Amino acid sequence: MILSKHTMNVLKNFSTINPNFIIEPGNRLATVSNSKNIFVEAYVEEEFPFEFVFYDLTDFLTNFSLFDNPDIEFTESQIYIRENNNVATFGCGEKDVVFNSNNNAKVLDYIRERKDKIEDIYTQFSLSESYISQLKKRGNIMNGSHLVIEGKNGKLSTIITKPSEPNTNKFITEICDTDKEFSISIKLDNIKLIPENYEVYIAKSKGGNACFFVAKGVELRYLVSFH
Repeated sequence: MILSKHTMNVLKNFSTINPNFIIEPGNRLATVSNSKNIFVEAYVEEEFPFEFVFYDLTDFLTNFSLFDNPDIEFTESQIYIRENNNVATFGCGEKDVVFNSNNNAKVLDYIRERKDKIEDIYTQFSLSESYISQLKKRGNIMNGSHLVIEGKNGKLSTIITKPSEPNTNKFITEICDTDKEFSISIKLDNIKLIPENYEVYIAKSKGGNACFFVAKGVELRYLVSFH
């Protein structure tokens, strides 16, 4: 099996959300942060043959980076990464150890069962790939901690700012027209998106208020909860 560039990007992204990770048979990949406020799922072109548990997904990706374009073989207990005369092996973790540690006991069930329907939509809008690519950089430059999404005076805007400091710097982007009056605030640290074009839904879900980021070009979506 050769892992596509998209699948590798998904795995790298997942490792920033939770290093504990399980691949299940099939082509659905999903993970959730330990605090359960970020959930993401993707469907990829590869069909994985076995369940495989990673103690630390980042460790696997570091091993993978030693190769240019390796072949991956999955068994029930090992992953073999092969290229030319070189082979790296990576052992399967113990599921009970990985998913019952660090107050993480229910994460596995959460990953398997959670397939949120986007319902009770309050408003929706689009964000471009270039906007997502620049989001973290702009946050760092502006010393911003949150992304505020605001409907005001007929315009929907995003504001990178630090709400705890009213006089701080702000980076404002006018997105589209809106007939809604609202303001929500999401920590930038919780917006861990692969750069794509997204349709964004502000909605209610079973767990409370949530912002759904649904990629337009690939089967990839994030749920980020907010108060």
